[in-house]
Amino acid sequence: ARQGRPSCLHPLIAGRHRQNHARRACLTYAHNVESGPREPLTIEVRLISPQYVAPFVKTNKSDRNDAEAIVEAASRPTMRFVTIKSVEQQDIQAAHRMRAILLRHRTALINQIRGLLGERGLAISRSPEAFRRAIPELLRTSADELTSFCQTLLTELLQHMRARNVFISSRHPPRRS
Repeated sequence: ARQGRPSCLHPLIAGRHRQNHARRACLTYAHNVESGPREPLTIEVRLISPQYVAPFVKTNKSDRNDAEAIVEAASRPTMRFVTIKSVEQQDIQAAHRMRAILLRHRTALINQIRGLLGERGLAISRSPEAFRRAIPELLRTSADELTSFCQTLLTELLQHMRARNVFISSRHPPRRS
């Protein structure tokens, strides 16, 4: 068997009889398939999730053993294959992942501010909406309990959180046409 990158696959299989080609799905393979030549090839690429290939690996991990496991897994009639995502689907998934990261950062920031206020005996609700409503009033009424340094620090953290909120609300997945 020949070894090579997925981009080397197209010249090897062009002009051959129709055949199936099974591969273990990975992050970059869908991109390599999408960016390859646009002429119709004589193969059908089928991707298998690595979790479905793992039970068929008989011994230590090597390219040869992995290839055997992929062939064995692909030959199963009940095998579930991975569909290749379109560029639009990848964009939507990237937007959702980015938004999830931003939400985690915002939650961490709220918890940090709540912790700083809790050390000074000031309690605030946990939800982002209740926090956003309560914090301006809390900062106004508790000026005697917070030092000017702590107030400046909290104000900077709140500005950072507001910027995060604007960024989160502006990050919507692209609409399908």
